[in-house]
Amino acid sequence: MKKYFFFAAAALAALASCSKSPVAETTDPDEIFTGSEKYPITFSSNLTSTRVSVKGGGSVDVWNAAQTLYVYGIKRDADGALDLTDGIQIDNIAAAAPDGVTRGAIEVYDPALSTEEEKVPFYYDNNGRYDFFGYYADDAFVEGSETPGLDVDAGTISLPVQIDGTQDVMLAYADRTAAVEGTTIDPARLYSAYGVRKGIVPNLKFEHQLSRFIFKVKKGTVKVEGEEGPQVQPGDLYINSLSVDSYVDGVLTIVGDNRGLAIAEESDSVFLALTNRGEAIPQTLVEGEAKTLGESVMVMPGRKTYNIKFVLENAQRIRQETDNMSFPILNSEKENVAAEAGKSYVITLTVYNLEEIEINVDLTPWDEDTEPINIGEDED
Repeated sequence: MKKYFFFAAAALAALASCSKSPVAETTDPDEIFTGSEKYPITFSSNLTSTRVSVKGGGSVDVWNAAQTLYVYGIKRDADGALDLTDGIQIDNIAAAAPDGVTRGAIEVYDPALSTEEEKVPFYYDNNGRYDFFGYYADDAFVEGSETPGLDVDAGTISLPVQIDGTQDVMLAYADRTAAVEGTTIDPARLYSAYGVRKGIVPNLKFEHQLSRFIFKVKKGTVKVEGEEGPQVQPGDLYINSLSVDSYVDGVLTIVGDNRGLAIAEESDSVFLALTNRGEAIPQTLVEGEAKTLGESVMVMPGRKTYNIKFVLENAQRIRQETDNMSFPILNSEKENVAAEAGKSYVITLTVYNLEEIEINVDLTPWDEDTEPINIGEDED
């Protein structure tokens, strides 16, 4: 009995001894900074470079170093809000689009420290946490207003733009939540020197802000008496020009709660010409198979119906100007909806003769194969 009592007492003593020992807290070494470390701010992006695209040449699907992007890097305060008073470290800095050497990489240098011989990057404040933004305005800058305006009270940075149908306008944001997907890292701790130690690089995802209209034209077929099946209309027809009605003045909000492109309050509505990468489309023979005209027309999104005008000509050089034709934007349920930013619409004109034309329209996301919208084609 004494033996059992001895072992029980020993166990209680050991338990009491353990309860008094403090539990050691583990510290992530990536959180410890001496103050001497320097971590450059670098970027990846969703941009690729495979062929040359020119300014004012229509939609940008690929990039080259001659195209200029603009980047903002802004610290967040203790409450997590953007500090637009003292926290803009990267302030509308120009950077070349990816050149294809390093896929998607965007190099942003500090102009105050860089020289032609040595390019110096921006560095993280080791105690700071940042958000990053970018934009591409092609050559849609408004003369005299090429620099975005800062409104601290509204919490916005915005830029006026004016389009002519040949420019692509894009916005970018480095999403912190997406950056840590699949990890245990708190997105509130990004972007930072700590994040660099964890291998997290801000990824600027550029997104189109306009709607893209691609136009195709073909000859219509009709049932001809005595013939089997529908027949293509005889005689040559040509299309000489085409344009689409769109608002042209907008405000691009780069930083703020409502980032995106909005139509300016006093914007004019103008017919924007379809071009072939900035040049007028050549006279095009209308044949039985749908043929793409030029590159595309980049328009302000938001309308449910768009107006077009074009010029047709027959073999006898008789011209027909059509300026009162319109087409609705339809979704997959055939409901009339507004054209969306970042969507590509293919409009097919089916021409039967100088007076009879039909229109059909289809849409797909920009990053998918584009499908048609048909104008004037008979439906089965």
